[in-house]
Amino acid sequence: MALLFNDPLASDAHFLPGDATEPIFASRAILIPTSPFFDRMFRGALARPSSPTKPIELPAWSHDIFVLALVHCYTDWLPGSPLPDSIKPALSKLAVDPADLDVDDWRSMMKFAGMLECPRLASAARSQAVALIDEELKTITLAGSEAKKE
Repeated sequence: MALLFNDPLASDAHFLPGDATEPIFASRAILIPTSPFFDRMFRGALARPSSPTKPIELPAWSHDIFVLALVHCYTDWLPGSPLPDSIKPALSKLAVDPADLDVDDWRSMMKFAGMLECPRLASAARSQAVALIDEELKTITLAGSEAKKE
């Protein structure tokens, strides 16, 4: 399924996250079973057919967070684990790398995963945020210890 990720020819939905300039393409058939949010969006009482020209706008969510959430939907990838090799070319083309995310990004991913009702993704994003906070705390503590020695 990763080979179909962000493929306009294999997609029946496209999204425009808040800071994106180009749409991100996805398949409803992949998104619906992976997220109750997407199920309601595409099959719920207020669902409408996707417009072939107008993307679904998600202004509150960043490009990188949205793309990585879709990677989870397509591959079951979780933050903190290696990315599947099959998805790496698409992420490279989109200039998205989970290693570039900071604490605030992971917190945003946690909130977005909560909205998507993907608890495993939310938990893994939380773990990434906590790990980065722990690193920052160790650096601050070490700097404080060295300052006291002087």
